[in-house]
Amino acid sequence: MDFEKRIWNAIKIMNEKHNYNPTILIDMINKYGGIEAVQRLINSSEPTYGYTKLWELKALDLSLEAIILEKEWFELFTEGDRIKARNRLKEYGYTPTTKTLYEIQP
Repeated sequence: MDFEKRIWNAIKIMNEKHNYNPTILIDMINKYGGIEAVQRLINSSEPTYGYTKLWELKALDLSLEAIILEKEWFELFTEGDRIKARNRLKEYGYTPTTKTLYEIQP
């Protein structure tokens, strides 16, 4: 599976399981492509509306922050991107499963 397909799959689950349609994310993917859209959103100074919505839904496993920490996508993002993602997840009390994540230093 390629990265953009992984993001679209997460969006499908957001829609079907949580009745949430992340329109800003969709617009950004269409404008910038999956990787650049994700980099822009992850590097925002504050968590995005979509991220906080997923937190409210108890679905941070579908967040971009959680997805970029999956082993398959390790080479697509910088260490800085991964640290920001991990710190944001930690700040919101989410602990990703170590089974699916590439280990990085805190």
